[in-house]
Amino acid sequence: MALFINAFAFMFTIATLTSLATVTCNASNILMIFDKPGTSHFHDAAVIATLLNDKGHNITFLLPEGSEISAAEKQYEGKFSFVGFRKRCKDVIRTPDVVQMAQDVQVKGKSLAIQIIELPLKVSKAVVDIYIESTEDLFCDTSVADTLMTSNFNLILFEGSFLWLHALIQKFDIPYAMLTTSAASSQTNSWIRAPNLPAAVPGFIFRSHHRKAMSFYWRTYNAAMIYGSVIFFTMFADQAIVSAGSYFYSTPLYAPTRSFGLADVWLTNTDHSTDVPRPFMPNTALVGGLSIEDPSTLSEEFQIIIDSSGDDGLLIVSLGTVVKGISQEQTDAMAAAFSRLPQTVVWKETVPRPSFIGKNTILKKWIPQKDLIAHPKTRAMVYHCGNNGAFEALYQGVPIIAVPVFADQVDVAYRVMSNGMGLVIEPPTLTNETMFQAVFEVINNPKYRKRAKYLSAVYRDNPDPAPVRAAFWIEYVLRHRGNRLMRAKVASMGLIQEYLLDVWACCICALIFIIILTKKVVSHVLLVVIRNE
Repeated sequence: MALFINAFAFMFTIATLTSLATVTCNASNILMIFDKPGTSHFHDAAVIATLLNDKGHNITFLLPEGSEISAAEKQYEGKFSFVGFRKRCKDVIRTPDVVQMAQDVQVKGKSLAIQIIELPLKVSKAVVDIYIESTEDLFCDTSVADTLMTSNFNLILFEGSFLWLHALIQKFDIPYAMLTTSAASSQTNSWIRAPNLPAAVPGFIFRSHHRKAMSFYWRTYNAAMIYGSVIFFTMFADQAIVSAGSYFYSTPLYAPTRSFGLADVWLTNTDHSTDVPRPFMPNTALVGGLSIEDPSTLSEEFQIIIDSSGDDGLLIVSLGTVVKGISQEQTDAMAAAFSRLPQTVVWKETVPRPSFIGKNTILKKWIPQKDLIAHPKTRAMVYHCGNNGAFEALYQGVPIIAVPVFADQVDVAYRVMSNGMGLVIEPPTLTNETMFQAVFEVINNPKYRKRAKYLSAVYRDNPDPAPVRAAFWIEYVLRHRGNRLMRAKVASMGLIQEYLLDVWACCICALIFIIILTKKVVSHVLLVVIRNE
């Protein structure tokens, strides 16, 4: 009888604690700050938000004006709330198009040496201007900021790579989590205060094999890029955001890259099956593949296209929505190369449009990309290597011919190549022949599909899908009202302590003292010896 009573009491206690934990999570109000609907940033956040909403949480999205908030409200009716903030504190918009600037340098075929010198200088100036303007936009609508401050949020989830958002979250004394929709890199490693290993781990935009030992040239290049970016963000980007935010915010702000390291949890859209082994802090959760969904039934139009492709199958061509930097000559070169293939080519329309297309090519303004990738007749994909689409191809085991144009697309493309899942064509080398040879090789050499299927199996060998893992860590932070035990202590240190500048200064002074002392002792001994002689 006593045993029965003890067992009942134990079960009652467990049930009560579980119920209390559930109530605590269900009562949570979460603020999410991401890019406008229609972007990969918002899509990935919405996937997580949907799961959290299903668990009983209240989700509010903060979006800039012109973000088609009404359309988002209709799509997510009954799930999320939306708050818009007014942009443009100033009448004059001074920020250059940094995306187009970088694409122009890449697409126009300038040498690697020119890109290393010209692109960082131009983009760095443009990035600082963007950070200043974005910070001003975020703070100038004071009515929205005041409303958010009184809304009793329990947690903030935001796009961590948008550094100007770190200035806003400092106004809230609540736990916060970050999601970066691009893959982890040397930059995010330095911000989270995880070690960077320039001799072994490729840095941002590393145009070489990621899994082979680096040559002296690439180790030098890698070290320069990694430490150069640390200096840029610490000395220029951080200061620009702090200065702009301080104009609106009386309380002193601390550096956004420091705020990155103080996050309770960092959700990064990467996975061990695609990335090289790199050190991560305990408060980092790998959630690569947030955009992966089960395929839907194809429309009659696309089903007819697939059925008519025969045994040769399908080639998908998609260069994304942001990229508009491919030249007319390069677009026509791709069209000519595709016309030589036996496969049916489904091409998502690019800007500019090709001047002609082959009889086997079908040009569409929109394609059901994830559904086509999942079809067994799909042989390969010509892709600009956005992170989400690359994960969709990985999940279905489809090899890629990568044509990277901008930013982290280069990293994703060379990871695809380094993992044996495809080939890379840099836009400056894109011709009719190079495209044809690359597509022909990837489709007809079974090693690429075999490797893609292997990586797919590795990626799928996970107890929970990426959105579930992301939701778990958000609720983990909510349950424990933060996650301080997993944060790096170094994130709260100053630069002098973090980089041991005081220790090195002490060592150098000691070394100088020893050298001077040794010199004096030797001089004295020699003088005594000479006198005795």
